Amino acid sequence: MHSISRTLIEVADNYDCRGAKRFFWVFVPGALPSIVTGIRISLGFGLIAVIAIEMIGASSGLGNFLWENWQILRVTDMYVALACIAVLGLLATVGFDEIANKILPWRAEERSAS
Repeated sequence: MHSISRTLIEVADNYDCRGAKRFFWVFVPGALPSIVTGIRISLGFGLIAVIAIEMIGASSGLGNFLWENWQILRVTDMYVALACIAVLGLLATVGFDEIANKILPWRAEERSAS
């Protein structure tokens, strides 16, 4: 909320925008870029955490597959697991960017301009 321009809040005051209307028309759109950035970062950390936990405590999954192949030095299968994890991360990032561009249409306009 602190990243919202004081000018926007003053404009809302001048148009008598108060209460829930102010929250949903000024504060939520103003905070959405920070929220989307936080979700994008946590998406990456979440994928890393899931793979790491699978390496340690799961009996199946990509992390377990990677760990088992590393232990027995089956390098080609290990690289297949790493490639799958990379593709999963790429798909998650690209997919979330598409969703973010729909939620924040001005973000897509900024990217196409630069």
